Amino acid sequence: MTADFSFEDGGYLIEVYASEVLPGQWKVHSVFQRLSDLDDEQGIATAIRHESDVIFESMPHAMLAGREQAKQLVRQGSVGL
Repeated sequence: MTADFSFEDGGYLIEVYASEVLPGQWKVHSVFQRLSDLDDEQGIATAIRHESDVIFESMPHAMLAGREQAKQLVRQGSVGL
């Protein structure tokens, strides 16, 4: 089972995904794309993925943590694009 959602923050489109690796154990990762790249007429947008090492006990906890981790990467300038 997986869950995902997307949002915009700091000039990025961010997609957060959570997947159940074992029953009751969830991992989360985020994919970042620059909004300016998405507006490019050539249709090419670079993306970068970050994965958390933390295992969460529920999908809602994983998704909330993934959103906060993604926002923190944006605030710190650590997205990597």
